[in-house]
Amino acid sequence: MFIKIKGKGLIKIDTKKVAYLKADNDYVVMHLIDEDDIRVRMTLKEVEDLIEEDYFYRVHRSFLVNLNYVSHIKSNIILLKDAEIPISRAKRKDLIEALTSF
Repeated sequence: MFIKIKGKGLIKIDTKKVAYLKADNDYVVMHLIDEDDIRVRMTLKEVEDLIEEDYFYRVHRSFLVNLNYVSHIKSNIILLKDAEIPISRAKRKDLIEALTSF
């Protein structure tokens, strides 16, 4: 996936290294494994539409998670290696189904 970043032009993002994405007003912060986070001026929906891989799941209006990095679910929270991400009540059941068929 290629993303335009101000001052850097188009850069290639290896989506396999993206643990999760977090909406931050008019920006999205991409939290990468073993690399610095990347902040882009896009909506989460715009980034979600660019990602073609089926291992990303929208768990909350502000979070998109790479299912490969989910260690476990505790109540309404997904635990990743270095993060706790909220799960919306409306998404929890579908998320569990997605994880069991993943």
